Amino acid sequence: MLEEVTGLTTRALDALGVRYGITHTELKLTADGPRVIEVNGRLSGHLNLMSRRVCGGDVVRFGGLLALGDTSQIPECDYGGRVHFLFNTMAPVPPCRLEALHGAMDVRQVDGIEGIRPYVRPGTDLAGGVMTTPLDVIWGPCAGHAAMLDALDEALPKPTYVFALPDGTVREATAAALTDVSEAGA
Repeated sequence: MLEEVTGLTTRALDALGVRYGITHTELKLTADGPRVIEVNGRLSGHLNLMSRRVCGGDVVRFGGLLALGDTSQIPECDYGGRVHFLFNTMAPVPPCRLEALHGAMDVRQVDGIEGIRPYVRPGTDLAGGVMTTPLDVIWGPCAGHAAMLDALDEALPKPTYVFALPDGTVREATAAALTDVSEAGA
């Protein structure tokens, strides 16, 4: 699968004439193989943080070197055989106000989770809709993809978000419920 993903990404970048620099390429993994969703000339969120933690390298600096055509100072990265991940809990689709967040400290106690950072402060109005509005980022390293999914399965029921809807109704939802599309209404 890795060869299919890197091959498709390379073909997409070649088709756009990209030779040097940083790109953010999103793919969707389908039953018929990977498909390109979008290609952007930018660094994606938190990837420099991830690169510094995992590889000890500054991707912003490497991007500058690449833009100058200098590949001599860009080291290979050793991931240590682990899966390093970032996970975002998305805001509910209905408009609401975030009133409170509970349980973030409990998330940090899960094996394979290094941290959680809330993005939205209590008292913030959320516009609703289908635009991407992350409430937080959860990150960590795990021995493999199955271990990552196990860590997220254990962690996501722990943070609880309290939302006030425009009609005055107050609803609570865990990150797990907000992640499950069938249960995601605030």
